[in-house]
Amino acid sequence: MMIAVEQCLISVIVPVFNVESQLGRCIDSILVQTYRNFELILIDDGSTDRSPQICDNFTGRDKRVKVIHIPNGGLSKARNLGIKESAGRYLTFVDSDDYLADDYLSFLAALLKKYNTDIAGCQHQPFSDERKELRCIGKAKEYVFSGQEAVADLCYKKHITCSAWGKLYKKELFETIRYPEGRLYEDIGTTYRLYMQSQRVVQSNERKYFYNQRMGSIMNSAFSGKKMDRVYMAEKIYREVGGISRELELAAVSRMLISNMIVLRELPYGSVEFQKEEHMVKNNIKKYRKTVLLDKKAKKLYRLVAALSYLNMRLLQNLVAVIIDTCITVMNDETARQ
Repeated sequence: MMIAVEQCLISVIVPVFNVESQLGRCIDSILVQTYRNFELILIDDGSTDRSPQICDNFTGRDKRVKVIHIPNGGLSKARNLGIKESAGRYLTFVDSDDYLADDYLSFLAALLKKYNTDIAGCQHQPFSDERKELRCIGKAKEYVFSGQEAVADLCYKKHITCSAWGKLYKKELFETIRYPEGRLYEDIGTTYRLYMQSQRVVQSNERKYFYNQRMGSIMNSAFSGKKMDRVYMAEKIYREVGGISRELELAAVSRMLISNMIVLRELPYGSVEFQKEEHMVKNNIKKYRKTVLLDKKAKKLYRLVAALSYLNMRLLQNLVAVIIDTCITVMNDETARQ
């Protein structure tokens, strides 16, 4: 007998690391959810500020709050522990500097029930301390995909994002899947696997998740070899899904190209230290650009990037930051209107 989604326990997993100024807002937005049957698991990942005390204070305010303190091990380790300790039939992840609309859980649970899916997702609304929230208002739409269709959509960056947050999952999807520990961009290497083993998924263009977008954080952060994880995760997607169908192969190639382009914009041009990485990224761009350029399902701006890559690579590197940031902005606006 199928149990109605609204009767089931949802586990809300929040990894916490040094976010004392924003943590209270995040937790408050969860505790006021209109969906009441949930547990909140706060994983304090070795914070050195007042975050551990803030977490503990909430346990006395609401019996649904559970706090686990661990030595710092990174976001993936914290999420994996939250999955292990969860009691819910469904899971959702929230980053501790973000917050939720008060009907976030109810909205996603209703989508799961309406379409009988394994995953339900919503769009996010970026915000930052430097600018006010800007809601893009458009006609509400819902998209239902098979698992493979969802992976193609994710790779093309159309409606579904790679982020762990902004989604409600059946817990059973995580029986054999965990986030890769010690890696950056762990969402890229995990989310597609969850969709691949789903029968049906639903994605809404409504914005119920508020994402803290620290302005310029990617552009201004120093490059390190760890940032190549973005490329390695995209390669992983290509290896695992590229041979299933031509559609998935083309979508995975599109993901490969844009991942390499993003890394290219972060690389210090002509650096001796990262010469090997620069050589790899440029070769990958040359390898995949023609396929993306000719792929009518690829985003127009990504096809433009592919075309521009035939120019001088140094010129491309100067242009690619503006182009890709435009792609991201356009994608956010488009998903609200679609």
